[in-house]
Amino acid sequence: MPYPILTLPFPFARRLCQLLTPEELQNVQIAAGHEIEKLKPIVKSIENKDTLFHFADSKIECVDFNEHSEVLSYLTEDSTLVKCKTAMFQTLTGSTFKNIDLTKIHLKTEELTFTMCNISIDILKSIASRIPAKHEVREFLLFQTRTDENINFPLVFGLFPNLKKIRFNQAYEGWLDDLSNINVVQLEYLCVQHTKLNELFHFKPEELLGFIKKQSPEFRLNIVFACPPGANLLQVSKVIMVFLKPHFDILNGKYKIDVHNGSSQVWLTFYNTY
Repeated sequence: MPYPILTLPFPFARRLCQLLTPEELQNVQIAAGHEIEKLKPIVKSIENKDTLFHFADSKIECVDFNEHSEVLSYLTEDSTLVKCKTAMFQTLTGSTFKNIDLTKIHLKTEELTFTMCNISIDILKSIASRIPAKHEVREFLLFQTRTDENINFPLVFGLFPNLKKIRFNQAYEGWLDDLSNINVVQLEYLCVQHTKLNELFHFKPEELLGFIKKQSPEFRLNIVFACPPGANLLQVSKVIMVFLKPHFDILNGKYKIDVHNGSSQVWLTFYNTY
């Protein structure tokens, strides 16, 4: 039986459409039944588990991430509500951002992933504005992606306050101070990467220990140092181990350190075993 939403006077029904998010409007249209002239525009929607947004010229391709050949939609003219578990943005840069209209996208997702992108504050805020339920976003992951130096953890958590998993592949001096100052707790995963050793480890070991203790029991932290060409990775590892003692001892399983010669990286993995 249709919900009696259609009994509303036209001005009230029109105002209701303006106040609702695209997903809420879609639910009202479904509840109202077929005669929904008062509740237009009809919400166009796509539901897919993992959705890839690819940008070429002024087009936005909405692609099934698991089946790259399957284009779900070209988001050009009509506004579209995209419901997905994972939303991946690929090859999004400042130049492509100028030529596309993100206002055509309304996004409902739990995971935001960026790969091979150059992300500015304007781009990040623009994407966040297309997600009405920002509190539902749990993961923010960057892969092979550069970010403006002004993008930091307070900004990211200001946009997406309920994040549980974060991969930040361009860390900065004071990253741990920022997370502590905004009282980030109960994280499940955090990965930070940097090319400058002194900035990556610009904290006291006891501060890192205190931060880890405030996270969820399954918490895992990766600190990744991307070494300069020709660096002695084993020597770098020893310097880091000496710095972390006595609060962290590699022999008691509090963390582990891996040397990746192929990528010239030193990976540290910490667990919340306290």
